[in-house]
Amino acid sequence: MDDGALAYLQTRGYRHGPPDVLAAIAAGTPVDPERYFFRVYMTFETASKRYGCLNRTMGIGSAMRLQNAVIYDAYLIR
Repeated sequence: MDDGALAYLQTRGYRHGPPDVLAAIAAGTPVDPERYFFRVYMTFETASKRYGCLNRTMGIGSAMRLQNAVIYDAYLIR
């Protein structure tokens, strides 16, 4: 948050697929995310009064693994 408020984000999820696809991901090879299943859910925690609604919010999303990053398409559920 660009106003100095702090928020904790925890992600948990499931990733599975064919062994050769998972091996390619582990090796850092770019893999089309349609070739494997990677879904996440997120919870938030903040002491900020302004963003207190995050404490009652859950997120869900799909993800893809890159060599040095994970990219999420995430959506909030309230």
